[in-house]
Amino acid sequence: MQSNREAQEESLRRREELIQELELEREIRRQEREREEGRKTARMQEINAQVRRYTGWLVFSLHFLPPQTKVCHLDFTDTESQPLTMMPQ
Repeated sequence: MQSNREAQEESLRRREELIQELELEREIRRQEREREEGRKTARMQEINAQVRRYTGWLVFSLHFLPPQTKVCHLDFTDTESQPLTMMPQ
Protein backbone atom coordinates (compact mmCIF):
# COMPACT_ATOMS: atom_id res chain seq x y z
CA MET A 1 0.00 0.00 0.00
CA GLN A 2 2.73 2.43 0.98
CA SER A 3 4.66 1.94 -2.25
CA ASN A 4 1.46 2.39 -4.26
CA ARG A 5 0.74 5.64 -2.44
CA GLU A 6 4.32 6.87 -3.00
CA ALA A 7 4.03 6.02 -6.68
CA GLN A 8 0.79 8.00 -6.91
CA GLU A 9 2.39 10.98 -5.15
CA GLU A 10 5.39 10.83 -7.49
CA SER A 11 3.03 10.62 -10.45
CA LEU A 12 1.17 13.72 -9.23
CA ARG A 13 4.45 15.63 -8.71
CA ARG A 14 5.61 14.70 -12.19
CA ARG A 15 2.25 15.73 -13.64
CA GLU A 16 2.47 19.12 -11.90
CA GLU A 17 6.02 19.58 -13.21
CA LEU A 18 4.86 18.82 -16.75
CA ILE A 19 1.97 21.26 -16.42
CA GLN A 20 4.36 23.97 -15.21
CA GLU A 21 6.72 23.25 -18.12
CA LEU A 22 3.83 23.49 -20.58
CA GLU A 23 2.68 26.78 -19.07
CA LEU A 24 6.22 28.13 -19.27
CA GLU A 25 6.52 27.09 -22.93
CA ARG A 26 3.14 28.66 -23.67
CA GLU A 27 4.27 31.94 -22.07
CA ILE A 28 7.56 31.90 -24.01
CA ARG A 29 5.68 31.39 -27.30
CA ARG A 30 3.26 34.21 -26.43
CA GLN A 31 6.17 36.56 -25.72
CA GLU A 32 7.86 35.56 -28.99
CA ARG A 33 4.64 36.29 -30.91
CA GLU A 34 4.38 39.69 -29.22
CA ARG A 35 7.99 40.52 -30.14
CA GLU A 36 7.40 39.42 -33.73
CA GLU A 37 4.26 41.55 -33.94
CA GLY A 38 6.25 44.48 -32.55
CA ARG A 39 8.92 43.99 -35.21
CA LYS A 40 6.28 43.81 -37.95
CA THR A 41 4.58 46.94 -36.67
CA ALA A 42 7.88 48.83 -36.51
CA ARG A 43 8.77 47.71 -40.05
CA MET A 44 5.38 48.79 -41.40
CA GLN A 45 5.74 52.16 -39.68
CA GLU A 46 9.18 52.60 -41.25
CA ILE A 47 7.86 51.66 -44.70
CA ASN A 48 4.94 54.08 -44.29
CA ALA A 49 7.36 56.83 -43.24
CA GLN A 50 9.52 56.13 -46.30
CA VAL A 51 6.48 56.26 -48.57
CA ARG A 52 5.36 59.55 -47.01
CA ARG A 53 8.86 61.02 -47.43
CA TYR A 54 9.06 59.85 -51.04
CA THR A 55 5.59 61.06 -52.00
CA GLY A 56 6.27 64.37 -50.26
CA TRP A 57 9.51 64.72 -52.20
CA LEU A 58 7.75 63.73 -55.42
CA VAL A 59 4.92 66.24 -54.97
CA PHE A 60 7.42 68.92 -54.02
CA SER A 61 9.58 68.13 -57.09
CA LEU A 62 6.62 68.06 -59.48
CA HIS A 63 5.43 71.40 -58.13
CA PHE A 64 8.68 73.07 -59.18
CA LEU A 65 9.09 71.48 -62.62
CA PRO A 66 9.16 73.90 -65.54
CA PRO A 67 5.77 74.00 -67.32
CA GLN A 68 7.13 72.45 -70.55
CA THR A 69 8.53 69.37 -68.76
CA LYS A 70 6.80 66.14 -69.70
CA VAL A 71 6.08 63.93 -66.73
CA CYS A 72 6.44 60.17 -67.20
CA HIS A 73 4.28 57.52 -65.67
CA LEU A 74 5.00 53.91 -64.79
CA ASP A 75 3.51 51.37 -67.16
CA PHE A 76 2.26 48.57 -64.93
CA THR A 77 0.59 46.66 -67.75
CA ASP A 78 3.84 44.87 -68.67
CA THR A 79 3.66 42.06 -66.11
CA GLU A 80 5.56 39.40 -68.05
CA SER A 81 9.23 38.76 -67.35
CA GLN A 82 10.07 42.24 -68.63
CA PRO A 83 10.96 44.83 -65.98
CA LEU A 84 8.65 47.79 -65.48
CA THR A 85 9.62 50.70 -67.71
CA MET A 86 9.07 54.43 -67.74
CA MET A 87 6.78 55.40 -70.61
CA PRO A 88 6.02 58.98 -71.69
CA GLN A 89 2.39 60.03 -71.25
